[in-house]
Amino acid sequence: MFYDEMNNQPLPNWMTPYLVWGIPSVEILVSVALMYGKTRKLGLYASVLLMAIFSVYVSLAVFNVFERTPCSCGGVIKELNWTQHLIFNPFFLIAAFWGLSLIKTPKKNLLT
Repeated sequence: MFYDEMNNQPLPNWMTPYLVWGIPSVEILVSVALMYGKTRKLGLYASVLLMAIFSVYVSLAVFNVFERTPCSCGGVIKELNWTQHLIFNPFFLIAAFWGLSLIKTPKKNLLT
């Protein structure tokens, strides 16, 4: 089903196998990175990047850049249309940036 949904997107079909395996793999890696203190900052940066890429894709769909509008199918928020996705996404970008602002960078010890 996910494979068929990816084939329905306005991307070349040769990309489908890479997207079907790549997108969930990257999302799992980012989730794992967010769970551990040493990799949390990297995970937050990766979250920002993924959400920014997805927001650009949604913007292209909303502004009819593609020849046809792809389905907005999939996942927990499948009931949202493309415009609602575009409104929804900034909240997650803000949350990731907020998380980055909360991570304290260690102060360098001037004596070492």
